[in-house]
Amino acid sequence: MKWILIAICNAFFIWMLWRFSKKIALGFICLSIIVGAISYRYQKKIRRGLFPVAKKIHKKMSIPSCAVTINSMNLRKDSYHLHRKAGKNLPTMKLVNSNTERDGLVKNGTLVSISNLDGYIVQKMNYGSPYVHKEMHDLLIDMQKRFAKKQTASNISDVQIVISSSYRTTADQKRLMRINPSATKGISSHSYGASVDIPRLKGKSCKQAKRLFEETLKELQKEKKLYLCPESKTIHITVR
Repeated sequence: MKWILIAICNAFFIWMLWRFSKKIALGFICLSIIVGAISYRYQKKIRRGLFPVAKKIHKKMSIPSCAVTINSMNLRKDSYHLHRKAGKNLPTMKLVNSNTERDGLVKNGTLVSISNLDGYIVQKMNYGSPYVHKEMHDLLIDMQKRFAKKQTASNISDVQIVISSSYRTTADQKRLMRINPSATKGISSHSYGASVDIPRLKGKSCKQAKRLFEETLKELQKEKKLYLCPESKTIHITVR
């Protein structure tokens, strides 16, 4: 089917060229025959030549990532009711059901965008949007600065923190609960803009940086600046 469509498209293109100029059309036909014959004759050599190049390009473009979960980090888990309570106590914050109401919280400065936050990669979110409460935004900046400083001291650079989930309206949370049995039942700390989920680090030195990120989280937890909830696929982090 694919080759039939290609043939039809080529025929249409040649017909258009023929109407414009018979000489150009004949030249195109001859060139197509020559290129096709060469490709058929040397297809194995072409594949052997192109595939290694393609693999090298793919390898160069692929950036390593390292999971940060309950299985890969030794972190103390804070009870989830503390996460929810911390979110509920954030100033000027309220629960909203729609994106229109959320935009009102963005407009008055309660919620702040994290899309262009230095040192972070913010993934596309199907059940939420890239905002956090302003106090959580400050915590993320502090976290990244500490992590970056540790990287510099260890001769590591350019390892970024991946955020997979942040703010959710109550409607977002209900939709998530319908497709994910593991999602928090009832009100989530995400709906206060108090939390983010961090599933991995990304960068060529992410394996070495995992220990440094773990140290950073433990420091902030000890200083009572955040709550942690390590999970099987991510680390749930809430500002205190």
